[in-house]
Amino acid sequence: MKKIFFTLTAISLISFLNAQSFEKGNRNVDVNLGLGIFNTSVKDNQSTADTASKGKAGAVVLAPSMEWAVGKRISIGGALVYSSYLSQKDSLGQKPKAKGLDGVFIFNFHFIKSKRVDMFTGIKLGLAGFRLNPDDGTGNIYGSMGSAFDFHIAGRFYVSDKIGIIANLGFPSYTFKKFGDNLTDTFTLKFKGFYIGTGVAIKLGGKQSASSTAGGK
Repeated sequence: MKKIFFTLTAISLISFLNAQSFEKGNRNVDVNLGLGIFNTSVKDNQSTADTASKGKAGAVVLAPSMEWAVGKRISIGGALVYSSYLSQKDSLGQKPKAKGLDGVFIFNFHFIKSKRVDMFTGIKLGLAGFRLNPDDGTGNIYGSMGSAFDFHIAGRFYVSDKIGIIANLGFPSYTFKKFGDNLTDTFTLKFKGFYIGTGVAIKLGGKQSASSTAGGK
């Protein structure tokens, strides 16, 4: 009985000492909140001129995600990205309202995975939606579906075995080829810039990590 007790204790101790912030079988729930800054371009699809008007835009971004560790350094997942674009009142007192909602696939490569630090880089790829209410008295609403792409580098810094703080730097880009209030007169709208944010990471166990712990691996 004593041998069994000491054996189990030794296995548990070894597993604790060898525990890593990222292991195959883990699941992560992340809630990111940050700010995106974009260069924008708008081109009239009805015009033959190859010119586009340029501008800038900022947005507050909320992005909950779920991620699965499918290998020793690889994870995949999905995220919803909600963007609320910042705007000011114009000379007529009108304040446009613009919002975005994306559904993206996540692919990450984890290059640092110590006990408390999980650093990774990867891409997000998916569909994006954008909606603009110019609030100009016409009642027209402009919108479009498009594509979303993001290259990012991020880290989870764990303050306990399950809870961590996220730091995230991303370089997102969006393309909307049919932006307008109808399907006849449309524009090509593009956003490209960077995102910086933070948030909370929650690490959940998985079958693989449980079996590895039981085996002392």
